[in-house]
Formats: sequence, structure tokens, C-alpha cells
Amino acid sequence: MLTSPHDFTAAYQRTVLDKDLESHLRLYDENIHAFDMWGDWKIEGSGAWRAMVTDWFQSLGSERVKCDFTEVVIKERGSSAVLTAFVRYTALDASGVSLRSLCNRITLAMEQSEHGWRVFHQHTSAPIDHAHLRAILEMNS
Repeated sequence: MLTSPHDFTAAYQRTVLDKDLESHLRLYDENIHAFDMWGDWKIEGSGAWRAMVTDWFQSLGSERVKCDFTEVVIKERGSSAVLTAFVRYTALDASGVSLRSLCNRITLAMEQSEHGWRVFHQHTSAPIDHAHLRAILEMNS
């Protein structure tokens, strides 16, 4: 259970690296509404979210994913919070060697309830290269 919106990034990193489905799902509200970068235009509800995360974790096989958050900004107002950040996802082989990575933008809307802080909306994106109409998955410094 997240006791603060400031706990989200560490919890997300841990649950993704460990491919801990149940702990990962507890970060999200049962009525999650997400605009994800991959595949579908939107994901609605915990069943659809569970299916997406299950597919993601299973697709990794023996690989794991390390998530690094940068430029994290959290605006908290009472029982609501918004978190924005850049996230680098790095695939690691079984021995921890980096295989590939990509970066995207993330915005989360969270609410506090008896279950702690949970994400009820998530939006991930990447800028689009105008000339080639392709997502830009690496940040220029």
C-alpha cells in the first residue's frame, strides 16, 4: 500500500523488476483508465489492466526490466495527486546485462482511499518525429 504519492516510483520500479504482478496491480485503482503507448488506444478497468500487465511480464521471458524515473514532479492537493516524469525502461538479461532501452513520458493521476494511494489514470506517450511519423524513444540531452 502506498502511503504517499511520493512512494509510487520506487514501488513501480520494484514490481516491474521483480515481475510481481499482484503487487504491481495494487498500485492501480480497480477503475483504472489508461492511455498506453502500446497497442490499444485505451485500457479500462482492472481486468483489462491485469491482462495488459500479464502479457507484458510474460513477454519478457527470462529478461527483466529496470525502470529509471527522471524529472519527477508531484503536485498533491488533499486526497489527489498528479505525477509527471520521464521513464527509461531497460531490458536486462538473466545476468543483469543491459540489452536495450527506450524512454517515454508518463502522467499519473492518483487518489487516496482506505487502500492508500492508487493510480486511477495513467497516460504514457512519446513525441512524434514530424518528418517520419515515428515515435521518438530516446531523449536528446
